[in-house]
Amino acid sequence: MKPLHAWWVALALAGSAQAQVQYVPVAIQGRPVPGGGAAWVSFGEPTLNDRGQIAFNAGVQPDAGGLGHGAIYFGPPDAPRLVARDFTPAPGAGGAEYGGLGTVLLNEAGHVSFSSRLGGNGVTIGNDVGLWAGPAASPELVAREGDAAPGAGKSATYRDLSGHTLNDAGQVAFAASLAGPGVGSQEWGVWHTTRLGEFPRLVTRTGAPAPGAPAGSTVASLGTPRLNAAGQIAVAGSIDVSPGVRSDGIWAGVPDDLRLAARTGTRAPGTSSDFVMLHTTGGVEFDDRGAVAFRASLFSAQRNEGIWMGRPGDLQLVALKDTPAPGAGGENFSFLGMPVVNDAGVVAFHANLGTNGRGIWAGPRDALRLVARTGTAAAGAADGVTYSIMGAPFLNDAGAVAFVADLQGPGVEPGNDTGVWVADPSGLTTLVVREGQDINVGGGETRRISFLLPQWSSSTDPQLALINDAGQVTFRAIFTDGTEGLFVATVPEPSAGIAMSCCAAAVALLRRRHRPDSSTPRC
Repeated sequence: MKPLHAWWVALALAGSAQAQVQYVPVAIQGRPVPGGGAAWVSFGEPTLNDRGQIAFNAGVQPDAGGLGHGAIYFGPPDAPRLVARDFTPAPGAGGAEYGGLGTVLLNEAGHVSFSSRLGGNGVTIGNDVGLWAGPAASPELVAREGDAAPGAGKSATYRDLSGHTLNDAGQVAFAASLAGPGVGSQEWGVWHTTRLGEFPRLVTRTGAPAPGAPAGSTVASLGTPRLNAAGQIAVAGSIDVSPGVRSDGIWAGVPDDLRLAARTGTRAPGTSSDFVMLHTTGGVEFDDRGAVAFRASLFSAQRNEGIWMGRPGDLQLVALKDTPAPGAGGENFSFLGMPVVNDAGVVAFHANLGTNGRGIWAGPRDALRLVARTGTAAAGAADGVTYSIMGAPFLNDAGAVAFVADLQGPGVEPGNDTGVWVADPSGLTTLVVREGQDINVGGGETRRISFLLPQWSSSTDPQLALINDAGQVTFRAIFTDGTEGLFVATVPEPSAGIAMSCCAAAVALLRRRHRPDSSTPRC
């Protein structure tokens, strides 16, 4: 009879093996697009929702020849369908056509939003950009440059539509500059919709009273707003406190009752210093609980910096430069990156260490854990191969962290030195994909990846999700033959990996025996 402990040894060895990642080729350059009539040429940044649906921008080439054009596709990874295409009528635009589609956003209901330049009938330099949102099969015009800007004055119009956001209820918020008689050249506003088909409502604009700031203070500038599932808005901007005195601010709350969350010149919670700069390029991180997260510099001799998160009135310190980094053997943070948050109150960020590279941390603000660190063994790689450079983390609502990293060590060379990993909350890290590996591109064909094109950072738009709550990861890859493809990878849950490892171990041991016996565990 085989000793029982041998099963556990085999199971432990099998369980430590790399989980089997499954790949779905979404689109491969040169192959026909769904429905035919054109072939894939190139791909923009993709985004996933928790239902496993994908949305992405693509360049396509008509079979009949002529100029290629841009398009947006959405759907399950193995069957995306067309949403919008350049040189086709843009809904609600009076016969004008799409002429330069912007990055598409996607929500959990399968609704999309995107901006686009326009061309054709009645289009001028003053009305050549619009914003659309709604079900992928029937997006509607939300706003267009040159249209009346609701709430901004009788003669005010949208001059330039800027960044926008889409929540899971299908609501949209966006920023725009203003034009019209009596409107200054640097006047901006933020608008939102509560449902499709309604006129946007003004949230705030430059020149309006700045909520929570000293009496007489006005809003001086506004960034890209963020919108959570409850319809609350977060937006960063600047404040004219008095003539010649300007400060940064962050507001959050329901659209008609924004509250000040942070302002330069006020005390930074958890420290003895004041905020001197709020770093909010690309927008503010904002979760469904109504909490914001951001990086800020402090007014101190050391020009210290930190990360904070929380609701207005309840801001909490997450991490501070020159203080010990959890799990780093006593080393201090020497630089802090931009944070990302999920709807469970978990925060993730990358940071530099005093003398030894960079790491990624995640967790509740008072229980951060080290996820990965440069100079340590890279999961799924050969002995001696370590992480050398790390990008910023992506975070899902389950607490899993996805990140991109370069590698160094034995056998590492251009063509196999970059990968994508996912670390679950238990600490198990899985290699999702790596340059140099062969991958099934469909049709019974395998190609070798020479260069990965994943997102290195979520700072361009936090809604472009590298990873969803189901543990699926999206990435683009260039192959050794020069073509490229777009993929969705599914990382098995730890329980599934353990079960498969158990079965694999059992099979391996059974093959060593002449016959089964009653001590064999069942999987």
